[in-house]
Amino acid sequence: MHWHGIHNLGTPYSDGTSEITQCALGSLQSQVYRFLAYPPGTHFYHAHKSMIVADGASGMIIVTPNSSSTQEPTYDEERQVFLKDWWRATSDQQVVGLLSVPFVWVGSPDSILVNGKAIWFQCAQGGQYFNNSNYCMPSCTNASSSLETISVTAGKTYRLRIVNAGSLVIMNVAFEDHNLTVIEADGTMINPFVVDSLDLSPGQRYSVLLEANQDPAAYWMRVTVRSRNYPNVTGLAVLQYTGANSTVSTGFPGNVLWNDTGYGISQEGMMQTQDPSLYPEATALRVNTSSVRRFFLVTTQAKVFSTGALVWAVNNISSNAVTTLFEPLITMAYKAAKEGGWPVDIEGTVDLPEYPSTIFDYTKPLLEGPGQFVGSEAPLVLKLVKDEVVELVFQNTRALNNVSELHSWHSHGHSVWVVGTGIGIFDPVKDVQNFNLVNPLLRDKFDLFPFGWTAIRLVANNPGAWLFHEHVLPHVVMGLNFEIITQPNELGTPPTGATTCIENSLEESNASTDSATSITPIPSTPSASPPSATSSTSNLTSSVPPQGSHGFRPAMNVVLAVLVFSCTTVFDLFIN
Repeated sequence: MHWHGIHNLGTPYSDGTSEITQCALGSLQSQVYRFLAYPPGTHFYHAHKSMIVADGASGMIIVTPNSSSTQEPTYDEERQVFLKDWWRATSDQQVVGLLSVPFVWVGSPDSILVNGKAIWFQCAQGGQYFNNSNYCMPSCTNASSSLETISVTAGKTYRLRIVNAGSLVIMNVAFEDHNLTVIEADGTMINPFVVDSLDLSPGQRYSVLLEANQDPAAYWMRVTVRSRNYPNVTGLAVLQYTGANSTVSTGFPGNVLWNDTGYGISQEGMMQTQDPSLYPEATALRVNTSSVRRFFLVTTQAKVFSTGALVWAVNNISSNAVTTLFEPLITMAYKAAKEGGWPVDIEGTVDLPEYPSTIFDYTKPLLEGPGQFVGSEAPLVLKLVKDEVVELVFQNTRALNNVSELHSWHSHGHSVWVVGTGIGIFDPVKDVQNFNLVNPLLRDKFDLFPFGWTAIRLVANNPGAWLFHEHVLPHVVMGLNFEIITQPNELGTPPTGATTCIENSLEESNASTDSATSITPIPSTPSASPPSATSSTSNLTSSVPPQGSHGFRPAMNVVLAVLVFSCTTVFDLFIN
């Protein structure tokens, strides 16, 4: 189980990433995760083995800041909006298709869940199976009663914490007749700005302020798909004013068109960190640009010559660490560094090249560059020394079908500064001069737009082995990832759950010895935390809304418990 957005400072074995920081948790096995609730903000947890998260196994994490923080805006109440794309097919069926020859794509989701509820479009009014009890539940005929209701009171301001916990689609969220003021992105408080709809790629989290300033009534919230032409895939909820008629209008909010890339680029460009000096990562903005090591990472799609399998690659290397490693990478790195110092070779892995082996016009078809076949397949690692600052410039290209897709990258164990973006080919002279090193957005999930590039700056302040991957999960399974390894010789002894899986698997129902961090010390309060912060008793709530996804396969396995932590609190979480 991965704690998406939590840095796991000093507890790298608790990151919950199968094949990277631990062995996968098997049937009837249990495990305790111990970590510091940091950074504050809106995060979520989800299974991190293959594509299991597509079946559910996820929920929201809220880390509240210390009382002395001055960044939090004022509002009356808050609500949670947890979004997931949902398929009738299981994740196992999807993975089999992705790894098969011939290749079988996962296809469009059957619906988008809002807090676990949705109506499959074929069961809604106008759908092929509307009012057909052989396929659809009777409640599908009454849309508003089957969907999530977000209750508000006229005159109040609400903080909506919105999470895209999906595995494939970028989502656009809009509320009928209501604007949204964006105030937080991935745990970072930003300079507020107003939008009429909000884009979220998989893994991204935002806080927005919604003012209940319209005539008391029932209004639609609608979620549509961006970057992929799936017009029938939507999510709906009702914004219900207290005491008002519950009949919703026949119109919907005006979501952005699926192929309007400019809107997403504009939204990204408006995001600026309120006060970068409050974050320990600010050291990365103060170093001289000429002294920063830069990696130019070109994402390409390719085929394996020997099998014809379709893969994704970084600098023409497809990373298969999440599908092939016999032992978690963190223990491999720990043992190698203890014996040979750091940095050192790690058997079976390949170092991430600073540049691709083939330089070409990245806006042209791949056949004019590296060709259709991948250079190699291996666990791809970026070895860093503690506190080293690096720049990673991601360059998008065309896939083999000549389409340039939006890629959405996530950094485990770190938040990174998004210092520059652009359309076209990155220019290491001209574009670097325009980097924002004053108030760039600090986040752990960033987008790489079609035919574009994105530059991030990262400080390696967290020893461990951390997955850095595309968060469109089919692409991860197909090899679009690498691993950042920082100073593993400084780690504590690997616990039972992180050691060689066949020889030392977790014991059944033995929570006391299965602790993923029972040996690793908990660090002191991070320097970015307000000085009055203290470790306190947990404020843990569990709320599972009724499940209401109607169609062929109920989404009963979607977990929607909301975990609410106080910043700097140390937590033990028992997973069974």
